Amino acid sequence: QFILSQKVIFVCSCVYHCVSLCVFKKTPTTTQKVQPTKEMTISTQYGLRIPLILPRPKWQEDTVKCPMCSRKFTTRRRHHHCRCCGRVCCNSCSPNERHLPFLNYVSKERVCLKCEPLSSIVWHASGVIIRHDEIVMGDRVSGQLELRIKAAHKLAEMSRKSSSQQHELVNFTPALAAIINLCISPFDELQACGVSALKHLSETNGCKPTLVALGVFRGLTNVLKTNTDGKTFGSALLVVFNMIKDTKQFCAEAIQSGLLFAVIQLMTEATGKSLIRCSLIFKHLAKSQTTTDRSQRTTNLIIEDEHSLRTVLSSAPLMKNDPQAQEPLLCGLAFLSNDKTTISRLNEIHEHMSFVLSSMVSDLDKLATSGSERETRYRNRSLVHIACFLANISASDSLGKFTLLRYTDDLTRLFGIKGMMAELRLHTTRGLLNLSRHDRCARHLVRSAETFSRPLSHVCSCSCSYSCSCSLYFLIRTFVTLLIGG
Repeated sequence: QFILSQKVIFVCSCVYHCVSLCVFKKTPTTTQKVQPTKEMTISTQYGLRIPLILPRPKWQEDTVKCPMCSRKFTTRRRHHHCRCCGRVCCNSCSPNERHLPFLNYVSKERVCLKCEPLSSIVWHASGVIIRHDEIVMGDRVSGQLELRIKAAHKLAEMSRKSSSQQHELVNFTPALAAIINLCISPFDELQACGVSALKHLSETNGCKPTLVALGVFRGLTNVLKTNTDGKTFGSALLVVFNMIKDTKQFCAEAIQSGLLFAVIQLMTEATGKSLIRCSLIFKHLAKSQTTTDRSQRTTNLIIEDEHSLRTVLSSAPLMKNDPQAQEPLLCGLAFLSNDKTTISRLNEIHEHMSFVLSSMVSDLDKLATSGSERETRYRNRSLVHIACFLANISASDSLGKFTLLRYTDDLTRLFGIKGMMAELRLHTTRGLLNLSRHDRCARHLVRSAETFSRPLSHVCSCSCSYSCSCSLYFLIRTFVTLLIGG
């Protein structure tokens, strides 16, 4: 009888184990259909959805031990899955249930101990509520906006705290999506919290791809266009600069999101550090679109928008008292002038452009030796960028006579600067060579031959360097071109 009873118990336990595997592992049903899980790419941008609803995570395959407590699974200690992260866990490691409307659940679902504290914060920060088995925004519901602001401050505080808490935030994708969702909120305080959190997260390289995939650039573009707080959009510019300064990987997404147009509009209003950041962002985005191969150069920044191009050119002379902001802006224009398509767009506004460039050459020539050593260095670099820009533009065949003569005077003036940098001399002689091919400029260049001959002896004495050798080569070719043409 004892052996028979043991056999009955063994058979019952086997039946119970089989039934538990077949029945209890099914996904709990909800009133809404489960969305298909997708890999997050740049085109998804789930953080911009209103209300915020993310794809549900994939469930981890069953394991022998619980990954959280390392205890073996048995017939009594069964497998469970956290609905927030998808990892396998036992009942002791997932004892509670929480609302997860940001994952399209309308009822309480099982969550593990690691996801439990953050899931509640993300739910309130997303601003969604569950009403009649539907997920809707609750900003207009009494008390919900205050609850959302409190959760937003909590996320911003966690991003600033110790590395362990920041690490948990970085590895929790719904939290990153909720932070980006704050940036597209119509309330300035929520935007400020979102930008404050992104300011610290953008310094962590590990979460940058996830932030871009969730749509961080469109969120920041909304902040730059709508927020009226100078501190907030100054921090937003810092976030953008941190995202693109070390890699070209995310620059294309930043351009497609319309971020560059918002930065250009801020150039006419920003001052101080914000103005410097606008110029640096413009420089990095222009540089990212320029390849080293001339046959494959493509620049798709502002060539389709004449108003934005005029705004950039008009902003450059206004920065003469801030050379640290003027230098990267002119460097960006020099990069843009490498592309033939951009040159054709620039030539459409050549009269306005020639007037702006001439005024900048005159101002920089007068201020080159004034100010501190740092300002002098920035102004000298600005002269180099203008010379490079003029040299690239001068190669075009669609310039007017007045514009060509003005460019000739500018390059001649740059060539006559005493103690010029070798790089400035290189671009200046390259521009003179391009202008010498135009019949309209040949006679004007012959009249200015004395200006070229004065620094020629200095070029010959410094021909040991590569740049001076190139300058001498360009200058000799210019004279040969003039002689053949004359």
